[in-house]
Amino acid sequence: MSLPAAGEHKDNAQQQVGEEVQQIEARLRKYSTMSSMSGTINTRLSVDKDESMYDYKKRLEELQAQLMAGLEQEVIAWRAKYMDLDEELKGVKEELSMYRDQARVRGTTELAQTLGKIMKDGDVQSALQHRLYEVEAELTLMTGKLATANEQLTLGASQLSEMTEVLTMMEENEQQLHAKIAVQQQQLQNQVDVCALQRQLSDRDAELADAREKLRLSQDTLEQLMQAQQKPPPANVITIIKPFDDALSESCCCACHLPSDALRAEQERNAQQQQLATEELRAQQAAARASANMDPSAAASRASMDSRVEERRRLLAELESFVDGLGPEARAEITHLCLLVNAMLALTQPPATPLYPPSLAALMDATADGVLYCKLLNVIVPGTVDERAVNVGATEAKALFENCSLSFRAAQNVGCQLPSKLLKKLARRSIDAVLTFLWALVKAYFLRDITVVTVGALGVDVSDPSGTLGPDELIKRWANTHLARAGSSSALRDFRADIQDGQVYVNLLATLPLARPHVPAERVAELQSATPSARAQFTIATARLLGSTVPISPNDIEQGYALINTLFAASVLRSCDVIPSPAPPSSSTGAALRPDMLRRSSDVTRGRLGEEREERAFRTWISHICDARVDCMTESLRNGLILLKVLDHVGGPGLVNWNKVNKLPVNKFHRLENCNYAVDLCQSLGIQLGKGCTGGIDIEAGNRVATLGMVWQILRYEIISLTRRFSGAHENAKTSDADILLWANQKVAQAAAAGQYAACAHAAAAASITTFSDPHLSSALFLINLVHAVAPGTVNFTYVTPGVTTEQRQANATYAISLAWKLGCSTFLVWEDIAEVRPKMILLFVGTLMLYTRNHK
Repeated sequence: MSLPAAGEHKDNAQQQVGEEVQQIEARLRKYSTMSSMSGTINTRLSVDKDESMYDYKKRLEELQAQLMAGLEQEVIAWRAKYMDLDEELKGVKEELSMYRDQARVRGTTELAQTLGKIMKDGDVQSALQHRLYEVEAELTLMTGKLATANEQLTLGASQLSEMTEVLTMMEENEQQLHAKIAVQQQQLQNQVDVCALQRQLSDRDAELADAREKLRLSQDTLEQLMQAQQKPPPANVITIIKPFDDALSESCCCACHLPSDALRAEQERNAQQQQLATEELRAQQAAARASANMDPSAAASRASMDSRVEERRRLLAELESFVDGLGPEARAEITHLCLLVNAMLALTQPPATPLYPPSLAALMDATADGVLYCKLLNVIVPGTVDERAVNVGATEAKALFENCSLSFRAAQNVGCQLPSKLLKKLARRSIDAVLTFLWALVKAYFLRDITVVTVGALGVDVSDPSGTLGPDELIKRWANTHLARAGSSSALRDFRADIQDGQVYVNLLATLPLARPHVPAERVAELQSATPSARAQFTIATARLLGSTVPISPNDIEQGYALINTLFAASVLRSCDVIPSPAPPSSSTGAALRPDMLRRSSDVTRGRLGEEREERAFRTWISHICDARVDCMTESLRNGLILLKVLDHVGGPGLVNWNKVNKLPVNKFHRLENCNYAVDLCQSLGIQLGKGCTGGIDIEAGNRVATLGMVWQILRYEIISLTRRFSGAHENAKTSDADILLWANQKVAQAAAAGQYAACAHAAAAASITTFSDPHLSSALFLINLVHAVAPGTVNFTYVTPGVTTEQRQANATYAISLAWKLGCSTFLVWEDIAEVRPKMILLFVGTLMLYTRNHK
């Protein structure tokens, strides 16, 4: 087989290339033709599309016009039909009314015949049935309208109720305003009387000044007369007081020409005139002295009034300076403090005079003698202060200090956390001290049932490493719990910025079961877009309907005043949740609604009650020295921090090495380390662990018996160590319970030997006791005698009863405790502890009196 030549290969390749080029050109021509056709088609399609769109729009407009015309005609037809049906319905109603009238007149028999005839007529029956269906449809429509009208009526009734409530409040405010105006008028009348008295005193001062001037002139005249009496008159002077007789004056020109007898007669006459002038001058001096001193009581009253006026001016100047330095929030707090104090005073028996106007000056005037504090304390816990121990109408500094001391120690006993240095400032009437003390009393009343256990019983998480959650934090946790359950995005982190727009309050009220009837969903939706002022007004009005009594204004919410809003939120909590309305607890249960009291059954034993009162006393003592709120002993002391603070106070600063302490005990091991460290410190001080306590493990586990026993031993150690510290020459001597008992018996025996109890027979009979569990202590007579022995003149024995009945024992015990507070003793027992002879509590009472005598040696 021969191979093709090179030329043939070249020709073949050229031929193939040419064919491929022709094929490509043919394809290009085809594509070009298709492209031109596509452009033509697109142009036609665009034209057709525009024409179609125009036709479609035009057709659509025609259809819309036809549809609207048809709808209008149908609407007109339906309206006409409805009017016909309405007229027909009216006719049927008239016929039915006529039938009723006929039935009443003709009787039931004829009506039955008529209805029978109607029922025989099929057409009439069918027409009536059809008409009945139409009437039922109309009635359904009317029922819907009636339901809508009822809803509007309900809303109007709610608004009417709110307006009625507001009107009632306005009427009450008007009555209060009239009462305040009457008080102010009386005050103005008193001021007018004072001004008149001041004018009389001014006139008296002027008269006294004139008398003094006359006295001075008389004294000058007397001196001249005395000088003239001591030497004879000059030769060229005829007389100095009274002229001679006319004959003598005419015949004698000078004394040297007078005969000797006439000269002696003239001298005798001059001596008599001088004596008369001297007696007259002395009479004028005596009259001036009598005029100046004829009313010593008036002079003393004037001096007392001048001192009071000067003190009043000083106080007003100080108040003006103090108020000028306050901001808007502080001024609002003072106003609300006055209103809250008035609310508490209205609960006294009989109701006390309210503060008017609500100002700082009214507060300072009302608290001048300290009696107001005692009234408020008896509102917080009825029977806390025995009014027989109060110095009513006191003006002397000692009596005023005793009233302040009585109220201050009583406030500590009901759970108020107050620093000891506040007492002296309170007695000096320091403005800051008065405001601090009044706020403590107000919060003790309005927040007394907001505790860890009461709030925890509502399903709120109250866990906290420190174990000392305050009422404000508990209220915030309660509010956030309800908001979270309802799925709300709102949260309450503080009582300032978070509540200024009022949305948190609205959302919170919408989630509370008792508040839901007053907070409809439609109203909540409207308030979402309302102003903060509108939400605040709605919140306050709803809270008033729920029973809130804490005064607050929309501006207080908008400005975010923390203290005022805390009290307001507490009243909402108390009104809307299962915590009952505040009812002052009895003195036997303390100032707060304790957790163990919530769980206590009605058949609890007397011993259990005594242990609970001891626990209340221990909690109050710990709160006093540690400045920490303790609601539950076992829970608050489990982490060991409060125990270590107590030991650092009792043993002296520096006893506790805080570098060894777990300040944030987040787990059991940290808590156990703190409790073991506290046990080691007790053993180093020689303090016994107490009954049932084997170590820190019992404290961490919340063993109630072990915890109370350890706290009692620490408290007993403090009393004994303090009495030893102030024992004078026996400073290093050991003091025991027997020493305290011996001291008490000796003091009472010395007073009895001096006859100080002779005026009170039943008091004289209680001269000694054998132990601190002596049954004779139940009458409290020995304790009253001991108070009189350490502070003679403190006890008014006309108030002391024999102490035979329960009422008499209560009266004596309350009187003894109030007298101890009056002396400044920090004792935390209640009258039941004395009436039931609780040895621990009585030991503490006697120990504080012993400490008082050692301090006042």
